[in-house]
Amino acid sequence: ATRDFAGEMAAEYDLMYPGWQDDQFTPEVVLEEARQMKLVLAHRVIGPFLEAYSVLADELAAAGDAPVEQKSLVETCLKLAKQKWLQKTLHSPESISKDYFVNAFQLAKNYKLVDGRPGVGEEREALADELRTMVRRIDDLRHIAQASGQPVLIVGGQNG
Repeated sequence: ATRDFAGEMAAEYDLMYPGWQDDQFTPEVVLEEARQMKLVLAHRVIGPFLEAYSVLADELAAAGDAPVEQKSLVETCLKLAKQKWLQKTLHSPESISKDYFVNAFQLAKNYKLVDGRPGVGEEREALADELRTMVRRIDDLRHIAQASGQPVLIVGGQNG
């Protein structure tokens, strides 16, 4: 696993910093190039988090006004996220995270959206809409990064 990770990192460096293995590629050179780069990173940093929260919010909204239970909702979201990843509708495998789904459930609980009551379905849908909007905006940033020549994601050592 460590060797695979090292290979993936080397592939990422090859894309981002051609010649990184050369003797002339010193820390000073790296710092200077980093200062000159205009990187768009939001899609990498918060994209997986927002996608996971959006998956849970959509499932929560689908429950309408009915109460939901954390364990079953999180399990459903894990399965659904895996399916979305295979269908290429999720942009990051990091979005398939039990921790993210548990935290998203806690957010919904803090907003008083997990207990069943009349009208809660509309509030759940509003949260789902808000998260879908954020995911679309992050997707726009991903496209900007891609258009500027930044690699989007390395999966199994290949640009994906």
